[in-house]
Amino acid sequence: MKKCLPLLFLLFTTLAMAQNSSFDGLKNHLDGISGLRPGYFTVFVGLDINFADGRLQSYLQQYKNLAIDDASVVFTKEKISMRYIPRVNSGRDRYIVVTSYLENSKTAPYYYKTEDGTSNIIKRVEITGSCDLIIDFFVSYWNRKIEIGGYQKREIASYQCLGDYVVLSGTDKPNVCKIGITKGNIDFNYNTTFNLAR
Repeated sequence: MKKCLPLLFLLFTTLAMAQNSSFDGLKNHLDGISGLRPGYFTVFVGLDINFADGRLQSYLQQYKNLAIDDASVVFTKEKISMRYIPRVNSGRDRYIVVTSYLENSKTAPYYYKTEDGTSNIIKRVEITGSCDLIIDFFVSYWNRKIEIGGYQKREIASYQCLGDYVVLSGTDKPNVCKIGITKGNIDFNYNTTFNLAR
């Protein structure tokens, strides 16, 4: 065991150095504006998928007791999609699917350094699933100043947070609801506001 300690220290040091510490100001701000424990709340549009997705995954797994269905993971240059299912199955088909649509950038700040030095920046996010899980997630995650109604048909509620516009809506499918996250009407530049750097 004592022989493994230096190797573990080296591994943790390497991982810590690979993470971009210029995101610390944004992390602190997000932790301060949410009603959640630190490390779980995030905004999405315009940020590196590695930053936003890590915080969202932690929330869904720790707070909502959901697990990733490994067989459902889709990863392409244009999108990442993951299906989350309850760890305790009640016999019903209950799930949440998080799909992030991406654009590749050579200039945007990255959270973890990639081999080619690019960032996968989120353009928009679509979260679909069982209405009970989606509504519970929406109300508990975006728990500040939720507006009832929306601008389009089927919109139930909305929330503006920094550069994100988050909408809860119904769908044509029975017992399926959707959360859409797009660029909000506030032109928010995380790079300059929080001094994010490459």
